[in-house]
Amino acid sequence: MSSRTFKTGTWIIIFAVIVAVSLGAAVFIRLIMKDRRTAVITVDSKVVRRIDLDAPYGDYTFTIKTSEGYNTVQVSDGKIRMLDADCRDRICVDHGWLEDNTLPIVCLPHKVVISFEEGS
Repeated sequence: MSSRTFKTGTWIIIFAVIVAVSLGAAVFIRLIMKDRRTAVITVDSKVVRRIDLDAPYGDYTFTIKTSEGYNTVQVSDGKIRMLDADCRDRICVDHGWLEDNTLPIVCLPHKVVISFEEGS
């Protein structure tokens, strides 16, 4: 009887350790991911791209094409900006770099918005 109790107690301890390690890992991952900055690009209120600004991808550009025209986006050193656009006023290009969760970059003619994801 005592050997059976020992086995059950051992399994309970092993299970408790596994649960504790799993919870600790989940909390650790959540804390790491919480501090990541993510830019979200929407066209006509639909998310078309999410960009992790803390990822080590280096400098790069890409173009978003809409039915109204195009916007060229540049990502560099944890910042994002509208590098070029074929809209008339080009206010989105003049906005400059988006580095924190202040005012989003908006191209009204193309309905393109670059902002930080909620909670980042």
